[in-house]
Amino acid sequence: MEKILSTDDPPANPDMPNDSRVPPTSALPRWFRLAAAPHIIYPVLAVLVLTAIWGTTLSLIRDERTAAEHTAALSTTTWLKPMKRRCYAHCAKSMRP
Repeated sequence: MEKILSTDDPPANPDMPNDSRVPPTSALPRWFRLAAAPHIIYPVLAVLVLTAIWGTTLSLIRDERTAAEHTAALSTTTWLKPMKRRCYAHCAKSMRP
C-alpha cells in the first residue's frame, strides 16, 4: 500500500519546496483496476448494451409509426376523391328542379 503524501512530509528532493509537491499518480490506475472488476464492469456493459437495444427498438417503432400514418393519410385521400365526386354529383342532382 502506498503512502499518501501530505504537505507536512519533507520533500523527496530537498531542493524542491513543500508547496510544489505533485500528488501521486497511482490513484487513476487504481480507479481503473476497481472499475475493471467483474462485479462492476459486467453490469455496466449490460446496461450499455440494453440501452443500445432499447434505443434501436424505439427508433424502429417511431419509423414504422410514421410510415403507417403516411400510408393511412394517402389511403384516406385516395378513397375520399371518388366519394367527393359522388357527393357533388348527388348534391347537384338534388338541386335540380
